[in-house]
Amino acid sequence: MAGLLGKELCRTVRHTFGQFTAIAAIVALGCGFFAGIQATTPDMNEMADQHYRETNLMDLQIRSTIGLDEQEVQAVEQLPDVKTVVAGYQVQCYLPQDVHSYSMSVSSMNMEQAADGAGINLPTLTAGTYPSISTECLMDANFAKRRGYQVGDTITLQAAEDTTLSDYLQEDTFTISGLTNWSMYVSFERGTAQIGTGALDGYLLVDDSAFSMDVYTNLYVTLDSTADLAAQSDAYTTAANDAKAVMEREGTAILKQRVERETADAQEQLTEARSNLETQQAEYAKNFAQLADAYGTEAASQQLSDAEQQLNDAEKQIQEQQTKIDDFADNAKWYVQTREDNVGYSEFWENTERVQNVVAVFPVFFILIAALVCLTTMTRMVREQRVEMGTKKALGYGAFPIMAKFLLYAGIATLIGGITGLLIGFQVFPRIICNAYATMYYLQDIPCPFRWKSALVCLGVGLLCTCLSSAIACRNALREQPAQLMRPKPPKSGKRILLERIPWLWNRISFMGKLTLRNVFRYKSRFWMTAIGIGGCTALILAGFGLRYDITSIADLQYSKIMQYDLLAVYNDDAEQTRTEALSDWEENPHTMLLQCSEQVGEYDVTLMVTAEPEQLGNFITMRSRSDHTPYTLDDSGVILTEKLAKLLKVSAGDTLQLKDAKKPVRIAAVTENYAYHYIYMTESTYQSLYDTERAPNTMLVQLNNPDTADEHATALMQQDGMLTVQSLHRSGNVFSDLIDSMNLIVIVLIVCAGALAVVVLYNLSNINITERMRELATVKVLGFYDGESAAYIYRENFFSMTVGILFGLVGGVFLTRFVVSMAEVDVVMFARTIPLYAFVFAAGLTVLFTLLVNLILYPKINRIDMASALKAIE
Repeated sequence: MAGLLGKELCRTVRHTFGQFTAIAAIVALGCGFFAGIQATTPDMNEMADQHYRETNLMDLQIRSTIGLDEQEVQAVEQLPDVKTVVAGYQVQCYLPQDVHSYSMSVSSMNMEQAADGAGINLPTLTAGTYPSISTECLMDANFAKRRGYQVGDTITLQAAEDTTLSDYLQEDTFTISGLTNWSMYVSFERGTAQIGTGALDGYLLVDDSAFSMDVYTNLYVTLDSTADLAAQSDAYTTAANDAKAVMEREGTAILKQRVERETADAQEQLTEARSNLETQQAEYAKNFAQLADAYGTEAASQQLSDAEQQLNDAEKQIQEQQTKIDDFADNAKWYVQTREDNVGYSEFWENTERVQNVVAVFPVFFILIAALVCLTTMTRMVREQRVEMGTKKALGYGAFPIMAKFLLYAGIATLIGGITGLLIGFQVFPRIICNAYATMYYLQDIPCPFRWKSALVCLGVGLLCTCLSSAIACRNALREQPAQLMRPKPPKSGKRILLERIPWLWNRISFMGKLTLRNVFRYKSRFWMTAIGIGGCTALILAGFGLRYDITSIADLQYSKIMQYDLLAVYNDDAEQTRTEALSDWEENPHTMLLQCSEQVGEYDVTLMVTAEPEQLGNFITMRSRSDHTPYTLDDSGVILTEKLAKLLKVSAGDTLQLKDAKKPVRIAAVTENYAYHYIYMTESTYQSLYDTERAPNTMLVQLNNPDTADEHATALMQQDGMLTVQSLHRSGNVFSDLIDSMNLIVIVLIVCAGALAVVVLYNLSNINITERMRELATVKVLGFYDGESAAYIYRENFFSMTVGILFGLVGGVFLTRFVVSMAEVDVVMFARTIPLYAFVFAAGLTVLFTLLVNLILYPKINRIDMASALKAIE
């Protein structure tokens, strides 16, 4: 029995190889795409976590406004949960090259330990060797590539404004011994700087011995509690934040001891200096008479005056030292940071989350369409072989032995396609998407393990769809008597269709057109299954193009249409005079001063922008409705919220909003278009009414006549006292565009896969259609139809089904795009939510192109129909 079943199965596969291959291909696409896309985020997370473990990336970083001494290091080492503590130095300076000066961060490291793979925050060499002497350095590999530096080059550093390089480094000239990627900088964006344009260009790593500083600038700490936790897990974040809280609490006591220790030493020196000063004053007063007798009264008075001047100078120095001691005590502060505060670290996890959100919906629709087509395929296959089923039933075979062939047929096709798709999907899709982010992050080779859970789910769903549909179709057929099964199912009788009841339209349709319409509506299930399959693929393609536009357009909208300024500068509250002096020589457009402060609204980080000149704000930030671009003007009637924030808070214009620490709710005057981050705009009087306080401006927006000079002006601003940071809108836009470009490649992958699925679906459905209608096609050939006319007999129906499917697909694609966009957005980003006309044209055009391609592939099959065999009567 088993041998006969195997032979029959092989014979069936050989005779229906096209259908068998189509089922396997559809399952391969569905399983491979679903499993590969779903595995991408876990694979990227594992890749990053493995890299952080290999380089022993710190868990906490401690900085101090007064530096850190050895006793503080020892105190931190004694704290609970602390595994390792490494102290280091860091300074920012310039690296001149031709006419440019680049802002560099120079950090220390024990190079001997690093070469042996020991220590914290280990670098990864891409060329050269570790430094062996204090005048050698490792250079940022990405910076070296962009600026043309190579191993063996000699560089000379320059001190930042108002500093002396020798206060920090033993030498100012270094030889590049190697190029490196450093886990402290996950992304190619190097963060902010306190010098230059306010943005860091690169970094250098030197041995500890290269520094001349008396105190450390950084402490890097690893924890016992996080050793076995995945870096992206909630458990790790909780453990790190708990340790940070403990470190901040204990750090207060450690810092207090340091301040008391330093202050006591300084006070002791001042006390001694004052004692010496008082002794000298007494000596001068005591010896005045002797001096007068020896040199005369006038000469003695002059000497006494000089001595008093020296004493006054000494007293002034003592007072200055006392002021420094007081400032030292007042300004002493610890800053404890986790990995989340590191440049690019949290952004990487957010981007992997974005990948998950963007691709989460598409695989589900892939699986649904693949399942639908497999269901149709197996149902029609059972219908085609009803004669054999009837013969077996008449010979006494039971229901299961008859079903076995179809179940095995479907199961083998599913397993072959599923396993092939999984093997390819787990390797290809994560690598493609990871490579898309290689332009933004330093990434190692991504591990692509075979994920059994996802694989079993995919295979289970595939087997369920194909085998269950086969079993249901067989069960329905086997309810008939053997005599009925052994005869082909008679074709459906023709009947009048709706269009025939409209004579003025029906009479204008050609004979072949009428024949096509009657055939389409006679086999409604076949027509609708084809239309739904085509419509689903069209909807996926449209959603891909729509999502691509929604993602790629927001960088231009946000940084060209919404934000109209060129520089954003943040300065100390007491630096108003500095700001005025910095701009006094500029021949630029007027600027506006804003008060900017962080605010927690619900669970979201929001930036409040408060202005005393609301009528000028529109010149720097466009506030308008997204739908019809109606402009908004800020006034005292309420605040203006950005759109994404309003959606998250579920509020709209006219509602009220309670801000943190505000004494009353505030009215929302309007909701403005915005695509990145959250803002609330309000007037100064509104702010004062909410908080009963006045605050000096601490932020300014600057427009330039020539935006190309943004870096030059940013450098000029950063040189002013009290200036904290300067952000270039152009630079911020470029960073955001890099992120969007990486997302763009992901969407292109989705579009290509949707197109491939469309080709397979169209081929499978058209192939089944031809197989089912062999007698019909043979009949028209016998009646004298040429080859082209016989093919057109099928093609016309295909194009009619395609047209209806495209229409349904375009409509469904609009809703699918909206759904995908709503799922893909993260809290701080809003997509454009617009489908351009070209997306509809491309989606429809590609579907037509795929249909033509499938028709071309199947044309030889129509021509090879054996008319005698096809028309042979069963009797």
